[in-house]
Amino acid sequence: MRGEDRLSDLPEHILHHIFSSFATKDLITTTCLLSKKWQHFWVSHPYLDLHIENYNFVDSDSDSNIDDAGSRCSPKFVDKSLYGHGRGGSDLERFRLRWLECNEGPRLKSWIVKAMNRKVKEVEIVLGLDGSMFTIPAKVFAKGSSVRVIKLEACFQILRFLIPHPMLLAPNLRTLELVRMKLPKGDSKKQVAMLCPVLETLILKDCYYRHLKVLGLSLRKLKKLEIENTGNNRSSCGRDKMAIPSNCLGVCKLELHTPNLTTFIYKGELFEYFSFGDLVALIDVDVSLSIFFISCPKFSGQLSVFNKWEDSRYKFLKGLNGARNLALGTVQVLVMF
Repeated sequence: MRGEDRLSDLPEHILHHIFSSFATKDLITTTCLLSKKWQHFWVSHPYLDLHIENYNFVDSDSDSNIDDAGSRCSPKFVDKSLYGHGRGGSDLERFRLRWLECNEGPRLKSWIVKAMNRKVKEVEIVLGLDGSMFTIPAKVFAKGSSVRVIKLEACFQILRFLIPHPMLLAPNLRTLELVRMKLPKGDSKKQVAMLCPVLETLILKDCYYRHLKVLGLSLRKLKKLEIENTGNNRSSCGRDKMAIPSNCLGVCKLELHTPNLTTFIYKGELFEYFSFGDLVALIDVDVSLSIFFISCPKFSGQLSVFNKWEDSRYKFLKGLNGARNLALGTVQVLVMF
């Protein structure tokens, strides 16, 4: 029948699934257009997707701290989304936050802890800091944590974001994605071993591990591994030093103990050393490598460095020769004059 509201007749869990991809601001504006009975639907919605922009708002008590264009909101609106409007007792499926001008570390930490108290299953955070240091709360990775999926991305200064040591042992984590994050400190030998027992997907993009000698991934349940090294670990080297950056091939040894790994994606510069163990389940491999060196007329060792890289590339690919499907991208040579 014309004008019949069939959407409202659907079960609540199906409605939440339908709107799960909506940013919270878009959800509010969309459902308010449907009818008055949809006006507070977002309050019980278990998917929070918030994009903060400080300069567009005065952090007041107004309920209108969301903008009219785009999906941005104020820090005060995040407070109300997590604490107010009766949301205090409802569980969350996902807490997604994007805050590129973050200047309130304690407030941010309180939001993460509050989401944890609401038994959130997925945490996705994209941050840019104003110069202060921020440590992800260890509670996110603790034994009693409800979180199954964690995605953390630093937009600007990588060293401003610290990952706590419990991440290496997170017992319930199934998916972990880190972008431009500094990995935890190693032991006395500068070794780090990740031992998450049920982790199935691990993505490390431009993470910082120059402080480590060994990065060990002992993940028996891991099925997908993606590593991207496009320059954050490269040490600075002036043109007048007549030298190749000492860590242009990577800065530590990569050790894999992943017997159930089926998909391996690797992009960028190679680790200096690597050990792949027994990759008996490997099916798909996608590799696109790059090499970085400085062009200097007074330095005659460039060819030997390139030959060393070629030897490393050969050993790297040889360790993956058991894969059913191997895709090789174009080799990228990055030269600084």
